[in-house]
Amino acid sequence: MANPLDPGLWILRGFADEGPGAGHGQTGDLDSIAFYLSALAVSPNNSAAHHYLAHSYENIGRTEEALSHSEAYLRVSSAIPHAHHMRGHELRRAGALKMPSKSFEKRTSWRMPTIGPSIFLQSTTGIVLITSASWRCAISCWDE
Repeated sequence: MANPLDPGLWILRGFADEGPGAGHGQTGDLDSIAFYLSALAVSPNNSAAHHYLAHSYENIGRTEEALSHSEAYLRVSSAIPHAHHMRGHELRRAGALKMPSKSFEKRTSWRMPTIGPSIFLQSTTGIVLITSASWRCAISCWDE
């Protein structure tokens, strides 16, 4: 029997709301936000819930909430490169172009292999660094 105090249950319900083939937490909207917030209600430092809330709020144009959850995701998961990426991504959306480069520089210091999803992270990093006039670091993202 399902336990309503299980944050994973709420996260899976949020995935179900996003529909089949969705990016697991990346295509949420108002409906999925309620389920991810329910996960936080029973597990306040749940990194997955903060991550998916950042995406969901971003999708509906609520940048401040997206930034808040990306910062919480980073706070509880600072060893995960994607947490740094998410914060930088939301800072860029918030118009804080000088600040995201630090998050992206931290992410690039891990020198992830250039296969699969990390190619996306590198190109996103480079685009943000170019936008913020950090050309030298941007070029190094593509020169690995």
